[in-house]
Amino acid sequence: MIVKISKGSGFRAALDYDFGPGKSGKPHRAELIGGNMAGTDVKSLAAEFEAVSRDDVKKPVLRFALSAAHEDGKLSDERWNEVARDFLTDQGLDPDKHQWCAVRHTDREHDHIHITVNRVDLDRHLAREQIGDYRRAVQSCRAIETKYGLHQCGRGQEKQASAGLIAEIRGKVDKHLDSAKNWSDFKNRMKADGIEIKEFRNRDGVLTGLKFQADGHAPVKGSELGREYSARNLLSQLNDRQAQQAAPTATAAAATVISGAGKLARDLMKQQQQQDQQQKHKKQRNQEVEM
Repeated sequence: MIVKISKGSGFRAALDYDFGPGKSGKPHRAELIGGNMAGTDVKSLAAEFEAVSRDDVKKPVLRFALSAAHEDGKLSDERWNEVARDFLTDQGLDPDKHQWCAVRHTDREHDHIHITVNRVDLDRHLAREQIGDYRRAVQSCRAIETKYGLHQCGRGQEKQASAGLIAEIRGKVDKHLDSAKNWSDFKNRMKADGIEIKEFRNRDGVLTGLKFQADGHAPVKGSELGREYSARNLLSQLNDRQAQQAAPTATAAAATVISGAGKLARDLMKQQQQQDQQQKHKKQRNQEVEM
């Protein structure tokens, strides 16, 4: 089992994704399979969450994506609910005091669910973030696999799962790098195509690393795709492409300037010749008068 964790500020946005067609464009991919909420749609669930949340909490939304191993096939709704409750309990979130809902997505080969949780419990207490949240979540996955007889997905298997995405991510990077106007545009195009890019920067704001995250899969480092897909090399490739695209425009502009300058020189020369001819005729007329 693979876990992905994220936090957010808006319940409506999270639920819109859970119940929406997603990047695959499949409108019927979502199934509400569990939780402790009365609502059954985006609007009613968001209203319930917001009624309990607090204005002083900037990021009340806590989200977990849990993906079962391919060998486990499709888990029953009942089993996913057991898994979700055990998982939340392991994270220090009482599934009877914190609002939560679980939505299964059916647009991928592997069975997976998205759990949306309110960090503010029904007593209006806030669940504090803890150092090592991801490590704790992975340990919980290992325990759940053992408890329910699911296929183990250890460190090596997580890498194997992400390795299956490498060819797909490479292809999307190559495609969007060719057409992107700039780095921000490249990231937006990748996100629209199902791959989110997480950046790592140093204190000076210089981009030093990347991770590519596909829904329901472990993140893949840029270096895992190959040296040419590292942060530095991708930026370099993007800058080179932009320079190549700008070169024809610059050349055409220069040619226009040169052409214009040539025309101006010809016009000035013609004008000078006309003036010289006029002076010659005037001089000849003066000579005839003197004679």
